[in-house]
Amino acid sequence: MMRVLYDRLLALRRRVFPERHGLGWWPVANLAYLGFLFMPFVFGMHTGFGRDARAAWGSTFVSIALFLPLYLLGYRRLSEHPVVLRAAIGIALLSYAVMPFNSFANTYLIYAVALMAFVDRPLWWKLLAVVAMQGLFLAEILWLGYPPFVFGVTLVVGASAFFGTHFYQQSRARQVALQLSHAEVRRLAATAERERIGRDLHDLLGH
Repeated sequence: MMRVLYDRLLALRRRVFPERHGLGWWPVANLAYLGFLFMPFVFGMHTGFGRDARAAWGSTFVSIALFLPLYLLGYRRLSEHPVVLRAAIGIALLSYAVMPFNSFANTYLIYAVALMAFVDRPLWWKLLAVVAMQGLFLAEILWLGYPPFVFGVTLVVGASAFFGTHFYQQSRARQVALQLSHAEVRRLAATAERERIGRDLHDLLGH
């Protein structure tokens, strides 16, 4: 029973996150961090910028409903880099929009900068984009009057998520290139073997 359930979940995961990207269960496991969005309600910090609890709950659930399609789109179509870029920007905008209602909406910004690492641009370009995202976030929390450590935590965790994803992507690209190289070597070896057999047959018939 458990094996059947796992196989069905695996098939569903492969449909949502294509196997060719080599991400496995990683995008699924990362969704667990959405739990941080509910930390303000646990600790009673739901009244950011003078909003009531109902507005905080409502904005949080609406934002999750908007986040999931963007997240799934970004990771499902990793090979289409303009789509990934738009998904990352959309998730970052969600973070800015929800921060007045939920002081843990910086969670979305972490997702955004991690996804930005998959964009097919030079590292310096992606770093500038991440710095711009973090700069806008800093301006917002200063405007909202949140403690500066909120930005500090977001900066550190965001940098860790970005560089971790970047190096994973680089490692994955090298693995794919190595696999292609091995496949090419096998193809050339098979071609050389066929040519050798052809020459041997030609010599045999000649004799």
